Amino acid sequence: RLTDYHSPASTCSPSRAAILTGRYGLRNGVTHNFAVNSVAGLPLSEVTLAQLLQQAGYYTAVIGKWHLGHNGPYSPINRGFDYYFGIPYSNDMGCTDTPGYDLPPCLPCVSSEPQVIRQRRSVHSGCYSKVGLPLVENSSIVEQPLNLWALTEKYRSAALRIIQSARARAQPYLLLVDISSHARPRSAPAVAEPSG
Repeated sequence: RLTDYHSPASTCSPSRAAILTGRYGLRNGVTHNFAVNSVAGLPLSEVTLAQLLQQAGYYTAVIGKWHLGHNGPYSPINRGFDYYFGIPYSNDMGCTDTPGYDLPPCLPCVSSEPQVIRQRRSVHSGCYSKVGLPLVENSSIVEQPLNLWALTEKYRSAALRIIQSARARAQPYLLLVDISSHARPRSAPAVAEPSG
């Protein structure tokens, strides 16, 4: 029974890296959060818990925010996870067309079409980006910009499918879930006033 909780770092990426490697950021090389335009991630020399369990026959999955590198070899699929469904970085690092989700409001998205995740500094404005936050399944963008209000339910459904599938196969599994809805203050969605 878990009754006491601790974090290895005060920020996102270093905490995630420490949980997956069992090593503090000063030892595993992750001491700061990765930006949207970062080309690197958790050093490839670091072995993750998922890699070890995958080698031992576990089905490994991560659902939710990754934030340990989203390009090529740094993606979850290349770091020991059989399945990935989530966002590559924080909710506030991409524009969103979900009214009221973020305070202060996110920038409006420049396109509703899927866009590449790797970005140049020219499209980055502080912590907000003009490129829509993508929802990624394995290595494919499945929604961009995504509806942040529906995201937690999508994560819950995916997690239940993984648990039920692993149970049916009688296979041990590692399921890492980060709903990330805690990451930003939000306001309630607008509700139409009843007509009198």
